[in-house]
Amino acid sequence: MTLRVNIRSRVVNSAIRRETRNGREVIVVPSATLPDNVVMNQVKYPADVIANSYQTLENTPAPLGHPMVNGKFISAQSPQGINLGWVGAYNENVRRENGRVFVDKVIDVEVAKRHPRGEDLLAAINEQKPIHTSTGVMLETMPEKGDGYDRVVTNMVLDHDAILLDEPGAATPEQGVGIYVNSQGEEMDVQSVDLPEEFLESVADEMIYQQAKQERKEKKRGIMEALRDLLKGLTDDDRADNGLIANQDEDDTMPVSKEDFDALGKKVDTLVANSGAEAVAEALKPLLTPITQRLEAMEANAKKAEEAERQGYVEQIVKANLLDEETAKALDVNAAKALAAKCKPAGPAAGAVGGFQTNADEEDPWKGVDLNANLDKAAKGGE
Repeated sequence: MTLRVNIRSRVVNSAIRRETRNGREVIVVPSATLPDNVVMNQVKYPADVIANSYQTLENTPAPLGHPMVNGKFISAQSPQGINLGWVGAYNENVRRENGRVFVDKVIDVEVAKRHPRGEDLLAAINEQKPIHTSTGVMLETMPEKGDGYDRVVTNMVLDHDAILLDEPGAATPEQGVGIYVNSQGEEMDVQSVDLPEEFLESVADEMIYQQAKQERKEKKRGIMEALRDLLKGLTDDDRADNGLIANQDEDDTMPVSKEDFDALGKKVDTLVANSGAEAVAEALKPLLTPITQRLEAMEANAKKAEEAERQGYVEQIVKANLLDEETAKALDVNAAKALAAKCKPAGPAAGAVGGFQTNADEEDPWKGVDLNANLDKAAKGGE
């Protein structure tokens, strides 16, 4: 059995948003339809059939009402259907999430004004009057008994998702009861069904959440763009993808200067005040990761070099029999350097006394040196 069904749903007015695309003002009306395994008019719509067909709604017209000719419904994608119902609106971003189908209707405001009822549509949106949508679906069904149904959908194609301004009365052509004529001139019955009330309530929360998520995404994108411009302004090196690398006259491994970071901090403070610290921190992560990694690498290399230097001094001190190895290792690099500078390893020709060279013609290098004072200083961390 082949049948045309118009599945009606309410629009969550608070989820409607305005955007600018290609320099034109558009209104985006999110809506939902076809929950998995829903039963309407004793017909079951299985989840797998919906999964295989919902994408046929992408880039279809979103006419103002279901187009009719001589009292009979026609396809909204036919030339006559477009001429009658086109209000500059189409369906996009069709997706299936959490067992339900979502779709956004994009309405070109300038085109909508040209339609005889376009101003009524825009007024209803501005005043948040009730707006419904109605998905025109071509169904193939077969008999099957189940809980609350006696037929099951085996295949379907979504022709359009119309915008309805006024909630229609029962059994009226506007609601969808009547005859449909396909492109071959064949006629078939048209039925209209309303999605269950519990579905409409649950989907309202989902749509509001999705709107907030989209707004956060767009806001973050704006912050990212502002930060990229900000960071690029801190360097003269235009080759940097993320900014924050050294000028060409500096060592390529060096990050930007402290002055640049201070300037960045002031600009980031402004962004924080306007957009929130969490959003800015999140946006900064991918931009500052390269410089953070290089700073960490530089710090690690510096510590490694300092440790190697200190170890060299320790070896000199131990060989000179001034301190044992354990005590020498307790010295910081500055204290070890000071002691190592005043000693040389003892040797057979050195005339060593106590492990240190002396020269009668020169002043004693340890004259006036308070060894205990130096050790005390080392124990305190070289202060």
